[in-house]
Amino acid sequence: MKVLDVMTRKVYYVRPDEDVARARNLFLKHKISTVLVLEGEIPIGIVGEPELADAFYHAREPIDQVPVK
Repeated sequence: MKVLDVMTRKVYYVRPDEDVARARNLFLKHKISTVLVLEGEIPIGIVGEPELADAFYHAREPIDQVPVK
């Protein structure tokens, strides 16, 4: 069974090597507060607003260069 099969709403996701800016853009575009982190078809984590805020706070480079992992 896959997460995508049991969700009642559309599931948004990012890959671990995608940048934090992509996650932020998904949050803003779709008015959501959480995205899954998928490696292949396997969920390996969740990025929510607190994790995103933490990434912004600790970023030493532009967020489009900081990977989600």
